[in-house]
Amino acid sequence: METRNQVVEAGASETMGGARHRRSRPQPAPSASCGDTAVVLQSVCQLYLRGKVADVTYATGAFWRKAKRQFTLLRSDLSSGVDLRRLPYAAASLDGLICDPPFFRHSLTAYLHAPQMERSYGLSTAPKSHSGILELYFGAGKEALRVLRHGGYLVLKCQDEVAGGRQRFTHIELLLLIEKLGFRAVDLFVLVQKRVLPISRGNQQRFARKNHSYILVFRKPRRVRAESRVGAEISRFFDSA
Repeated sequence: METRNQVVEAGASETMGGARHRRSRPQPAPSASCGDTAVVLQSVCQLYLRGKVADVTYATGAFWRKAKRQFTLLRSDLSSGVDLRRLPYAAASLDGLICDPPFFRHSLTAYLHAPQMERSYGLSTAPKSHSGILELYFGAGKEALRVLRHGGYLVLKCQDEVAGGRQRFTHIELLLLIEKLGFRAVDLFVLVQKRVLPISRGNQQRFARKNHSYILVFRKPRRVRAESRVGAEISRFFDSA
């Protein structure tokens, strides 16, 4: 016969076991986060990245500071001689591709370095133009379609902007553009910056200051659309951009 103490100890043990079980549950991956890209990339890794993944805009690797990786990470960028539109990987050899091209108009430093970036990426338009940024993403998307396996994931970081006195909702444009290549959009994450850049003295604010960016996740389907049909749709897209 169990004594009262034994019953209490057994109950306490079960409670502790339940607490351990609760602690072992994975944290939910939220669609919006505040901080830096490394925070959002935790959620992306948790949900989508496995196998062999290439970060083709690696730079200092700040993206990966907080990520728990369950995959092999291949690192490259322009400093190592790798252009995101001409990758050194075989066709259908990757399970994931991370791409964060430069945002030319989003900071004074980026604007001052625009001529260097134009030489590096060979853009057909001035790097401070919105269409030039879209062309760069389009080139990256085409190459991703080549190197990803069926079912592989393309992860793009982007930010909306005001260009030529007009709102350009870049994340919507990219959703349409990359899907025209044959990808399927499967998720979207929002990253909110802690700091909002001040308004220059003497300037009048016309639009909300952009203090958030997007991480878009696309999946390569088993069947990809015919290239001739895609080419015609892409031409119409850039004509209207």
